[in-house]
Amino acid sequence: MLLVLLYVFLPLLACIAGLTVAFFCYRRFPILREAISMKRTYWRALFICCGAAAIIPVVAVGLNYLSDYLPRGPLSLRAGAFDGVIVFILIPLGAVAVFIAFLSVVWCLFRLIQALFFHIRSIRPKHL
Repeated sequence: MLLVLLYVFLPLLACIAGLTVAFFCYRRFPILREAISMKRTYWRALFICCGAAAIIPVVAVGLNYLSDYLPRGPLSLRAGAFDGVIVFILIPLGAVAVFIAFLSVVWCLFRLIQALFFHIRSIRPKHL
């Protein structure tokens, strides 16, 4: 999961960040200003899912580390105390967060490139 974050999300997020910074410099144009409006649902989904995809592995590692120090009862003689939570809740939740974050990254990049094309088309002379 971390390899997916490093090799897929980082280049896409770098493209999104570069386009957002470039559009911010030209925010006087309404098409570009609308594209970088962070109040949109796809931007919120991107931030929430990327945050969840980054926090969930840290929580899983922390719970695994914490389970080594909790007293073991008769039901969990060999397993850690939080193994069920990690395997059945955090790993599927992390996978869903990574999948939705990937879709959000692709959608945000698509919207930024679309706004760039519409802006170029709107400022291009009509007689060409």
